[in-house]
Amino acid sequence: MSVSPGIDREPIRDDDVLWRRVPFKNPRYVKPDQTLTSSSFTPRWKHGEKDLSVNVKRLSTHEASIKDPELYRLYSLKAEYVRSIDLCVCHDPCPNEEPANAAHVLIRSCHDVQDDCLGERMVDLKIAPPKITESYSRRMAQTAQLVRYLPEE
Repeated sequence: MSVSPGIDREPIRDDDVLWRRVPFKNPRYVKPDQTLTSSSFTPRWKHGEKDLSVNVKRLSTHEASIKDPELYRLYSLKAEYVRSIDLCVCHDPCPNEEPANAAHVLIRSCHDVQDDCLGERMVDLKIAPPKITESYSRRMAQTAQLVRYLPEE
């Protein structure tokens, strides 16, 4: 994880809310009842992704996280839940593809974490998943909640 100068990584707390941006008009990601498919929380392996990008709510805004409300909706998960299924949650501010995003967080396999994500609870690497599998993607999708947005007047 590379961090831009002047931006410090922070511990992601168990009570932190994570926002995942999902293309809601695409049935590959969102079902007609607005619940998510596992694809919403699956890394795009063919694009070289092995982690999931999310934003931590306390460092972002709805507008900054959603980017385009005509194309996307936000879904939320608690960091505690992600850790409870033996995945790691690591603050990764200002990634190369989005250098202005100080709220960027990676959901990753604990096998891929080279450090302890600033004191994050680590799971036993003997049982940790080697990657984010379909099972983990499905569990996150089933738990995620649609973030209702009411613009300020």
